[in-house]
Amino acid sequence: IGKAVGKFHAQLNSAPNELKPNRQYPHLSNTDKEVFNDVIYQSQKILSKFPTEHRSLLVNNNTLLKEAWAQVLSYQDDFIQSKQGLVHIDIHPHNVIMSENSEPIFLDFDSLMHAPLKMMLGFSAYKLLRQIVSRNGKNMSQEEKRTLVYDYLEGATLFLPDLDVSPKSIAIFAYTEICRRIAYILRLNIFESNPSWNHVLEIQIAGLVEVGLLCGESS
Repeated sequence: IGKAVGKFHAQLNSAPNELKPNRQYPHLSNTDKEVFNDVIYQSQKILSKFPTEHRSLLVNNNTLLKEAWAQVLSYQDDFIQSKQGLVHIDIHPHNVIMSENSEPIFLDFDSLMHAPLKMMLGFSAYKLLRQIVSRNGKNMSQEEKRTLVYDYLEGATLFLPDLDVSPKSIAIFAYTEICRRIAYILRLNIFESNPSWNHVLEIQIAGLVEVGLLCGESS
């Protein structure tokens, strides 16, 4: 699957410019950073805008959010200045199907935009490889999980040879995308009193743990 993801993105970026969408990746804004900081430093005024269930979720996972957020902020320059390209920012099992001759087919082209290639690799590794880990449960050692990540990256970079990647670097890029999604949910609650995406807040927070377990990071 790493080879398939790498080949897909190499083909995307070799397409004529007139066929490429112009959508740009929405980097973390100053507003995102403000609301995230307010939440992790437990501003009661801000937390009061969340339903009780989700307020408790944020409070109970405060340490995890704070540690991941610190890494995201410390690598913001690396994230923004890293190699960009046309990427699919939401590769997960439901967006990949297999043809009759076992060729992977990628779906949801609305998720194509110009974004950091490392972010795509980090987020897709987490979304796709976690399925293997979850199927094997506690029978997989940390070394076996890291081997999965290395194999995935090796396959992808066969077609994206200019990328200098490691499990640590893609973990931090994956944290950034997950925190961007969390920040979006936070903004909806704080500014619009809109909890419509709160049902995935727990999934996003769990993703921070899963990325760390997969790539051997502490967060």
